[in-house]
Amino acid sequence: MDSQLLMKVEDYFTGKLVGQEKSFSDALERQEREGFPFINVLPTLGKLLFLLVKLIKERIVLEIGTLGDYGSLWLAKAFPEGMQSYEPGN
Repeated sequence: MDSQLLMKVEDYFTGKLVGQEKSFSDALERQEREGFPFINVLPTLGKLLFLLVKLIKERIVLEIGTLGDYGSLWLAKAFPEGMQSYEPGN
């Protein structure tokens, strides 16, 4: 599939199914501003991660290789109120 077509499909589903909260758009803007490579999860995949964690009511999630925290935001959003995250080295 053509990569331009793929991005158009992604943009369509992002607009229809995902939306964009300020914290998520801020994370993407920060990544771009700081020159991070664009290798974060796509918004639709982030929403899928959120739904999976929410559906199985998981209380522990390990994310390896977080770069700009975009995927981490989706995972954290799935946790119940009051849950905490841990980042090695902090």
